Amino acid sequence: MLYENVFSHPEDVLLYQVGQPGSVGERFVVYILPGNPGLIRFYLPFVETLAIALKASRVANQVSVRICGRSLIGFETDPAANAEGRFYGMEETLIRAEEDVAAFAGLNKSSDRPRDRTKVILMGHSVGGYLLMEMLRRAREGRGRGEVDIVGGILLFPTITDIAKSRIGRVISPILAIPNIAKATNALTSFFFSFWSLTATFYLMMLLLWYPPAGAYTVALFVRSRLGVGQALHLGREEMVSITHDKWDESVWGTGKPGDPTLYMYFGQNDGHVPNSARDELIRTRGTVSASDGTQQRRAFIDSDKIPHNWCISHEQKMVTKVVPWLEDIITQHSEKPLER
Repeated sequence: MLYENVFSHPEDVLLYQVGQPGSVGERFVVYILPGNPGLIRFYLPFVETLAIALKASRVANQVSVRICGRSLIGFETDPAANAEGRFYGMEETLIRAEEDVAAFAGLNKSSDRPRDRTKVILMGHSVGGYLLMEMLRRAREGRGRGEVDIVGGILLFPTITDIAKSRIGRVISPILAIPNIAKATNALTSFFFSFWSLTATFYLMMLLLWYPPAGAYTVALFVRSRLGVGQALHLGREEMVSITHDKWDESVWGTGKPGDPTLYMYFGQNDGHVPNSARDELIRTRGTVSASDGTQQRRAFIDSDKIPHNWCISHEQKMVTKVVPWLEDIITQHSEKPLER
C-alpha cells in the first residue's frame, strides 16, 4: 500500500537516494526507525552524513540505496496531522511504520524491477530497535503490512529487553503510571509554548539544552507540536510494559545461514535506558553467529567512544563510521548477484 500523503510535511520525512533506481543492479531501502520522541528530523545530520559516506563506499556503484524515514505516528509536526486528536500505542505505531516502509520501498517502482527485488534494511534507535524486531518477526510470519523483503537490521543503543529495570526506567515508570499524565502534561506544555514563537522556542532550547542548531530546532518543533509531548509519555508508558524479555526466535535473530536476516547491535557502555545485565545477556546469547566457514562472526558491540544514548544530536559522524561497514556487509550478503568486496 502506498501512502498518498507520504510527503505531506517535509519536517516529518527524510529521503536520500544513493545511486539512481534502474541505473545499477538491485535496490535496497534503509529505513530509519526513530527513538522516543519519534521525530525523524532528529536524524537529519546522521542521514546526510550517511548518504555521503555510502556514495563513497564500495557498494555505491553496484546497487541503488534509498535512505529514508518518517516520524512515528503521533509525533507529526504538521498541524493537520492526527485529525483524531489522540495518542497512539505500540501496536498502532508498529502498523504505521510497516505501511510507511512499504510506501518507501515502492516509490518509483518500474515494471522491470518488481517490488520483491527491493530489499529492506531497518535501522532502529532505542525503542526503534524494538519496533525493528517486531516488524521483522511479523514479516517472517507473513503478518506484516505491505509486500517487502526485510533482509536485515541495525540496532543502535536498542531498548529491546527489560527497559523498566534500567536506571532511567526505574525512575520514570511510576511517573508514567500516573493516570492521565500524558494528557495533562501535553495540555500544560501546549499552553506554555502558545505564548512563544518557533524562533523564540528555538533559542530557548539552544540555551537550556546546549544542543547544536539542528537538534535544538527539532526539539522546538516537538514541544510546540499539537500532541507530541503527550504522545512521548503515552508511548513511553507502553514501552515499560511491552519491552520485557527476549521474545524472538532464531528466525528473527538469524543464524548466519543464507536467507536468514542479518542483524547488528551496538550498545552503550553504561546506557541508562538499558540494564547492563540485559545487554550482556543479549550479547552472550545473540551476539555471534556461525559463518559459512564455521567461524563465529561477531554481531554485537559495546561502545568505547563515550557516545551517549541520544547520539543523533551531535555524534552522527562517529555513528556513520560504525554503521557503513555493517550496511555494506548486509547488502553484500543479500544481493542476488555477487558484489565486489
